[in-house]
Amino acid sequence: MRRALSKPLDTTEDRNLDRRMEEARNLLLDWDLQNDRSSRGAVVYHYLILSIIHDLFAPVIGEDLFPYYVKNRYTTLNSLQEILRSAYHPFYGAEEAMDRNEFIQRSFKRGIDKLLQDHGTLAVSWGQIHTLEYRHPFGKKSTLGFFFNRGPYPVDGTWTTVAPSGFEILPWSELNFKATHGASQRMIYNTGNPDASVTTLPGGISGQFLSPHYDDQIEGYLEGKYRKSPLSLDATVQASVYLLVLQPD
Repeated sequence: MRRALSKPLDTTEDRNLDRRMEEARNLLLDWDLQNDRSSRGAVVYHYLILSIIHDLFAPVIGEDLFPYYVKNRYTTLNSLQEILRSAYHPFYGAEEAMDRNEFIQRSFKRGIDKLLQDHGTLAVSWGQIHTLEYRHPFGKKSTLGFFFNRGPYPVDGTWTTVAPSGFEILPWSELNFKATHGASQRMIYNTGNPDASVTTLPGGISGQFLSPHYDDQIEGYLEGKYRKSPLSLDATVQASVYLLVLQPD
């Protein structure tokens, strides 16, 4: 994927680009491939990828069917990767025949135009547009949301990173990068010493919004930190702070 995207942009002559297009191209070519919240290259990359996805599929299947096809992001990404292996493909410019380089160059300009339209500048970090918000079912109304919801928080990652933080592929006019899925729990189990295992949750262990444990793991989850999570009964009892006793009537 990196090679398929880099070559057509690397060979684009500077005289064919205005100043901001050239800056965006250089941000992408110099990008370290990390989807950190501070990355500007990640912003350019994702605008380009979404531009390519829209330009590949929408003209062929139609704007009405496009949202249904891309709803399964993994089918879309697998198709994208397979198509970009080919220097020539019927989907490159369905309305005007072109090769892969020409197609990517056109999608790049379209994507950067959209980025500038949305933000007015290229000085945008991934964490500014890629955010995670914890929305409680009761928090749909703004008044209750103040108590029940948490965030939004800048977040690292994307669809395909080890710590995934994906977002929906939406029609071009509705484009946004708000995180909609990720790990529901992260666990590292130590098979040599099970009591040295660690875990973390996206939010907290309690569903009571007044509890200190409603949201006390958010920061650690976002920063890649973990809590000790012993597995043996003795170690669990020793580390316990609270005891819940369930008794029959």
